[in-house]
Amino acid sequence: MKNRFRKTVIFLASMILMSMSASLSTKASLGVSPISSVPYTLSLIPGTMSFGMWTFTFNFLLFLGGIAVMRHNYKPFYALSIIFVMVFSYMCDVFLIVFESICPTDYLAKWVIEIISVILLALGIALSIASSVSMLPGDFFVRFLACVKDWNFGHTKIGFDVACIMTSILISASFLPEISGIKEGTILFIIAVGPMINLFIRIMHRTGFMGWIGYEPIEIKIVPKGE
Repeated sequence: MKNRFRKTVIFLASMILMSMSASLSTKASLGVSPISSVPYTLSLIPGTMSFGMWTFTFNFLLFLGGIAVMRHNYKPFYALSIIFVMVFSYMCDVFLIVFESICPTDYLAKWVIEIISVILLALGIALSIASSVSMLPGDFFVRFLACVKDWNFGHTKIGFDVACIMTSILISASFLPEISGIKEGTILFIIAVGPMINLFIRIMHRTGFMGWIGYEPIEIKIVPKGE
């Protein structure tokens, strides 16, 4: 029971860190992470929903996509992700208000904010992995797809990120005066987040944090239909 409480608290903390990262990266104006690029670009279209609402909508579609990919292998446990993404999406809008006064004009200052955003995202993901409570629908979707198709997870993740970026560019070209959300900072998210997650995970193992929280990796099992 104690470990379950710790895991839940750590997972909620990871949601806060990741939502802080998503919102803060929009203030740097150097590009957002690939998975945030689609909802962020959609939120820039006049008269549409907020960044948080689009984030929820996009993740809900990925949630449905995960069900379609897993089919009979889908477990009710995976549905927890849609509850947590509601918290994540709401916090994205909250932190947009909190960070409203942050408007850097200096290029170096923008990079400082972008780097902080990358660190927050990596730490948030590392904590969510350590908690082993659940994952956001986007993470589940990539893992489901890799497992069902027997694809390399890293390659599948790259393909997913590229698809998000291309979709964001298409939306920008269709509805906005310029390409938005995809800039040089997006490249930093792509190349730095993965290694930083691994670094944080190693630190958590060495400091005993993983044992303290009772880490158990989330397993996704694929069983042929009929078995």
